[in-house]
Amino acid sequence: MDEIFYEIFEQMSRQGPGKPEYTKKAFSFCQLPQNPQILDIGCGTGAQTISLAESTGGLITAVDNHKPFLKQLQKEVKQRRLDSQIKTLHADMNQLDLKRNFDLIWSEGAIFIIGFKKGLNEFKKFLKPGGFMALTEVAWIQDNPPPKAVSFWEKEYPAIRNINQNIDIIRNTEYKLIHHFIMPRDAWDEFYSNLKDITKKTKKKYKDNPEAKKTLDMVSQEIEAYEQFGEFYGYVFYILKN
Repeated sequence: MDEIFYEIFEQMSRQGPGKPEYTKKAFSFCQLPQNPQILDIGCGTGAQTISLAESTGGLITAVDNHKPFLKQLQKEVKQRRLDSQIKTLHADMNQLDLKRNFDLIWSEGAIFIIGFKKGLNEFKKFLKPGGFMALTEVAWIQDNPPPKAVSFWEKEYPAIRNINQNIDIIRNTEYKLIHHFIMPRDAWDEFYSNLKDITKKTKKKYKDNPEAKKTLDMVSQEIEAYEQFGEFYGYVFYILKN
């Protein structure tokens, strides 16, 4: 039930692990012109979009396919008086109709939707020559993860790879890798702590709804997997140059 997933994540300040300091750290490796054009793909409610606006005087186009996320971002933009910097676009990342007009493409926790390799190739169409791309992708960050962790990710995201395998894909798609770093666990701890609280409340709301319970149990399984095996995987930030 997609509506239950959305109900949960509409209550989250972020739709995936992350923190402003890690967004700003990744941004620091991007050498951009004054007032750059930035495309934030899969922006969600835009926590990282706001961080980017605080780091640059450029114009940010924030894209998501879920209108309620964009409405929340628009409200935040208005409150912070960032209307001149951030505009939203309701669109599917698989069907973007944009010009090759961007100095920077950003995507935190979203490229998996289209696929890592496919996303690198597709998003490149919108990136100026010499432009930068910064994105996060989940990866194995330790060797020999436990079988239960592997089993969980084979169901959740079969395309998960280790860092070096993702770097090989980056190089084969003709980007220059500028920098990469593993997002620290505090971002994951904070995200799953919030998700756990919201899921618990939502379970009470739908205690008599078997279909909703199935969806909520899936979210709980994801939280439990992180609590048991989180040291073996994480988001890796990759900063690339076209």
